Amino acid sequence: MWNTRADRSGVVTGALPGSCLQPHTVPALSHGWHHDAHRINMPSNSATRPTRPSRPPQGFTLIEMLVVIVIIGVLMGIIFPVINSARQISRVARCATNLRAIGQAWQMYLDDYRGYFPPYVLQMWWQYGGVEPAEFNAIGPGPPIRPLNPYVGASLEDASANVTEVFRCPSDRPIHHWDESLGEGVTRGRTAFQYFGNTYMLNPLLLYKDDPDQPGPQFYRMAVHFVQIDHSSLVLAGDCQWYYSVNDRRWDANFHNGDDRMNLLFLDGHVRFTQITRGEAWTDDYNFIPRPGDLPREDRGQSTGN
Repeated sequence: MWNTRADRSGVVTGALPGSCLQPHTVPALSHGWHHDAHRINMPSNSATRPTRPSRPPQGFTLIEMLVVIVIIGVLMGIIFPVINSARQISRVARCATNLRAIGQAWQMYLDDYRGYFPPYVLQMWWQYGGVEPAEFNAIGPGPPIRPLNPYVGASLEDASANVTEVFRCPSDRPIHHWDESLGEGVTRGRTAFQYFGNTYMLNPLLLYKDDPDQPGPQFYRMAVHFVQIDHSSLVLAGDCQWYYSVNDRRWDANFHNGDDRMNLLFLDGHVRFTQITRGEAWTDDYNFIPRPGDLPREDRGQSTGN
């Protein structure tokens, strides 16, 4: 039997009968203990974590923004010239590819005509190939019309086909005077291809051979076997600026730059990016004179560039 008693505080004390243990106390539960248990709130994990003080969002300072802008400007200043240079090199390479294709077409034409070039017709140096008609000759020059076109896949009846793009330099643009205030220029504001139907000018001296000992012009038909110089140095065609550079005229047709450097196609079929010396028709690097004997007497013997 338990010997228990309750004191005034509601604490029950007692001891086991016959025990030497000291009396112990047991807290008394209130009569509503089972209701109080439902009101016990267990602490959540979030309540146990320490909270960090909130910080306002931070942006770039003015100095940081200026530094970023300067860095971007420096990078653009480095990258843009490199990109433009790469594009220019690409256009020069595509231009050279066009001229090689024109050179192959000329070889086939010359094979078919026993080495003879087309007969002399005014402006044939433009109209040997390309778009027909063009702004320059809207009604057409009459036959023979663009005789090289069939050798690049364009028929004479439909010379405006896309295959004639081989006669357009990738850097094609208008030909104007060095002083643009003097007027529209040779092509009247249009590009060389739009105006002439061709941007690669043929060497006119390959369209006829003259006899300087005879009075007046003698337009005998020119042929490869009449050429008296090395074919690897004789210019067949090229970027049309060559004509204005060689004759030292103030027209600007520099498609690739402004210092008289251009692609030239030579009679042996190779293409070279060449520096033209203003006013010089023959140097050690190029020669536009197929027959030194056709030069005036005082100029004969100088075609080697010496």
